[in-house]
Amino acid sequence: MLVLASPPAGNATYLRLLAALQPRFRAVALELSAPDPELARGARDAGLVAAAKEAMAALALDRALVVGEGSSARLAVELAIAAPGSVAALVLAAPSPLDHVAAVEVPTLLYRRGRVVEHPALFARALAAFAARVQLAVA
Repeated sequence: MLVLASPPAGNATYLRLLAALQPRFRAVALELSAPDPELARGARDAGLVAAAKEAMAALALDRALVVGEGSSARLAVELAIAAPGSVAALVLAAPSPLDHVAAVEVPTLLYRRGRVVEHPALFARALAAFAARVQLAVA
């Protein structure tokens, strides 16, 4: 499982969530931040998606359930479109406006019960149920 983190919430924000997920999943948080925040959104997102693909390769994540919260939900959608074989499913929590979600061809859960970092145990249970429903491997 790959949790995409973006500023202002960095990796440290997701420590409780990762701890709640660890019993059932191999979970990794990847902090994505644009080197030049002045870039147009499309160019900035393309660079961040490329960085996520490189990180997945470096972490030997051939296929992952990708979690995005807020603005990183948009990046999760773009990653699923750019690397469809690498994304097994998406979980989009409290997503910001999503332009291309209709183009995603993997199972997608829109999680709207609050921020995942504020309720990590509740989110971990919902995620395990979703993974079982779409038949993803759960340890």
